Amino acid sequence: MTKSELKTHIQTKWIYYILSIFAAFIVSILSITIASAPTKKEKVSIFLTCYNVEDNFSAYMDSIKPDYLEIIDLNIRHKEDTYYGMVVSAFVKDADIVLIPESKIEYINVRDFLILNDDIVNELTEKHFDYYSIDDIKYGLKIYSKDSKEGILKGLVTFNQEESDENCYLFINNKSLHMGKYNNSKYDGAINILKEILNYEA
Repeated sequence: MTKSELKTHIQTKWIYYILSIFAAFIVSILSITIASAPTKKEKVSIFLTCYNVEDNFSAYMDSIKPDYLEIIDLNIRHKEDTYYGMVVSAFVKDADIVLIPESKIEYINVRDFLILNDDIVNELTEKHFDYYSIDDIKYGLKIYSKDSKEGILKGLVTFNQEESDENCYLFINNKSLHMGKYNNSKYDGAINILKEILNYEA
């Protein structure tokens, strides 16, 4: 290829060179991001559906993070989100802890979660919680009551608007890597986090 041909080639194909450089840059950034992202062993994921969280909620969650974890990964969704069903399908199966209003339980398979009993709950908290049950099998804890208007994390999380008040429940992924003795894991970060949020006092 002569210099003239090379010059013409560059003048007509320059956009492709720019796009190639840009693509290589993006791939490099994504590779670095993926490589440096916390693994499942380094994070506990919480899927929370609510009306609102206060500005200091994230700081509180950071303050209760067990030392071995890199992060408590919060996925916070408003229950009126247009694509709520798609979001649940994409994220909830990998969440260690799920807090969800009663009207949205249809989007999850409760049988994928830890079966609860009084012994387990009494190890987490001295407070009393009602259960979400199917065929007398207990899968979830009622963490907000529409009747009493009381719930966990008071002052940090608003679970409902008055005009659409409903019960909310907490479920624990029985495949979590952070459940300690409850599923024979060597990590117990989710248990420690549950103790903190169930016993939180403003």
